[in-house]
Amino acid sequence: MTTKIRLPKIGDRVNVIEKINYGSGKLTTGVVSRLLSNPFEVHPRGNKVMLTDGTVGRMVSFVDEAGVQAFVDPDKRERPATDNNQEIRNASSIELPGEDDLR
Repeated sequence: MTTKIRLPKIGDRVNVIEKINYGSGKLTTGVVSRLLSNPFEVHPRGNKVMLTDGTVGRMVSFVDEAGVQAFVDPDKRERPATDNNQEIRNASSIELPGEDDLR
């Protein structure tokens, strides 16, 4: 049995979380006016949308499925990596071949 994943589309009533509210979990409810993420793929932290009032955020849920929500527990949301330079630091510790080894 396959589960069909529902993606946001223009006109849907959704609950979104703005980037500034990731820590608090405060949600905003509105109607999608623009899709800012690839509309054919599911983003792990929620597809980015713009609401009719200009609010930009990642969709957390559809209002017709979950109801109007004002809060989501930040500990239960997947968070982006806090250290964007971790991969760069790990890469700098790799020993590269010397110039003479490349000939």
